[in-house]
Amino acid sequence: MALVLKKWHTNENPQSNESKIHIHGREEGLISFAFSIIGIDPTTTFQLSDNKLVFSNGSWEGQKKIIVPISSISSCYFGYTKPWKQALVIGIITMPIFFIGAILGPLYYFLNKQLELGIRDTSGATYALAFKRSVIENVKIDETEGNHVLSIIEKTMDQHFNAK
Repeated sequence: MALVLKKWHTNENPQSNESKIHIHGREEGLISFAFSIIGIDPTTTFQLSDNKLVFSNGSWEGQKKIIVPISSISSCYFGYTKPWKQALVIGIITMPIFFIGAILGPLYYFLNKQLELGIRDTSGATYALAFKRSVIENVKIDETEGNHVLSIIEKTMDQHFNAK
């Protein structure tokens, strides 16, 4: 299941107590949003500093937090999927009903474009975030922002390995 974003912050030159990347997402849906208002908020966080990546994942059942030293990151990736086929089918199927397909197809496409960002450590474990744009929180992220995050991770890895 994809997350919706609550926070997306990048800073290539942070202060010593700040992260270079801070991504914070919650489970999608109106029920999860309602629970987040009252503080019951299973979330996933992805934070990168100069020397480590902190990945935490909370759910209704509990939470886990993983700290990966920069020296243990073997690869990173970013990608996205666009549900144009599903949007087209929805548009065609619902078109006879008062031309509602002209609205539902594009709306489905807009709300279900999914981006994924992750790292793989030297043990082979993968820590990834799959996320969508949040209409309620209004955090807008696109391919350019995703690729920018990937370049920050790459620069951080390069700086760490070149310092040795």
